Amino acid sequence: MRFTEANVRTYKHPDNKPTYALWDENLPGFGFRVQAGGNKVYYAKYRMGTKQRWLKIGAVQKTSLESAKRLAKTFFESVQKNIDPANTKATASAAAVQTFGSAIDSYLEQLETDRLSATHIRRSRSYLEKYFRPLHTIALASIDRATVSRELNLINKRGPVAANRARATLSAYFNWSIAKGLCKYNPVDKSIKNKEKSRDRVLTARELKTVWSNVDDNDYGKIVKLLTLTCQRRDEIARLTWSEINFEEKQIELPGIRTKNSRPHIIPLSPPAIAILKSIDRDGKDVFTKRNNWQIDKDRLDEKCGVTDWVLHDLRRTGSTGMGEQLSIPPHVVEAVLNHVSGSKAGVAGVYNKAAYLKEKREALNKYADYVLAIVT
Repeated sequence: MRFTEANVRTYKHPDNKPTYALWDENLPGFGFRVQAGGNKVYYAKYRMGTKQRWLKIGAVQKTSLESAKRLAKTFFESVQKNIDPANTKATASAAAVQTFGSAIDSYLEQLETDRLSATHIRRSRSYLEKYFRPLHTIALASIDRATVSRELNLINKRGPVAANRARATLSAYFNWSIAKGLCKYNPVDKSIKNKEKSRDRVLTARELKTVWSNVDDNDYGKIVKLLTLTCQRRDEIARLTWSEINFEEKQIELPGIRTKNSRPHIIPLSPPAIAILKSIDRDGKDVFTKRNNWQIDKDRLDEKCGVTDWVLHDLRRTGSTGMGEQLSIPPHVVEAVLNHVSGSKAGVAGVYNKAAYLKEKREALNKYADYVLAIVT
């Protein structure tokens, strides 16, 4: 029988015949099976070794003849390459039901295997689980550029930086999904990246005093003061554990999994920083209660102190600027305090320069603590 869309769909099952099949004269091995009830299903028939196999393509009423023949041809091409299309079809079916949300844990496990920093993994989880929650129930293979663009536009309302970080995380997730055979292309490709304005905000002495004087005597307030005195990143201080604090040596000892550049980092503690940490009740392994309300606390502080247009990370820039401009601390020591891999620690020079500058860092942070206290008291 020579198949056409019309004669396949209108073919009537003879009342005196059980289930049987008809084959297309133009494509050997491609046909449809007619069931006793009259239902018709497209199939591809092929042989792998000594075994003959039938592979279901789809119901005639729901599948066009053209698409059914096209799929059958891909099956036969696989057979020519000695690849069983039943296996590739099973893989494709598995991919079709692998939703965005159901693959996240496997992706994060891969990041851990690749030994990426705990901060990177935690942020990836946050973006994928919270920012892209509307995608969780959609099959990865079904997500297109329009869907991604819509979600990124919504995230962009939180700010261009957040949207760019979310975009980068999403792109990495899809690249991993492609490697795992869960989808065929990355819908983030060619999406528009926001232009970011580099922040250069440094708090003035008056603003620093105002902020310091208005923080509450709670976990958030202590975190703000420690960020001021140590010039470290927010989560490096906010997620401190007691095991990372060496009171005897007067320093914080961060493992590589807790730093942005994945390198261990020792942060000398000035006397006022030690006093803050010793004022905290030691209950459990974490120094501070885990925070989910950063913006609420920050908004409350801004309203109370009247300082605007600043973020916690500006305290780090303020410290770097103060150490360099006000205290004349050498740039390489400031970089060591910040745990930046640049200057004398970057590139080929960094291979040979393994100096930790611990003594110099301690002197720098002690001087800066005295400078801060002279301003705020």
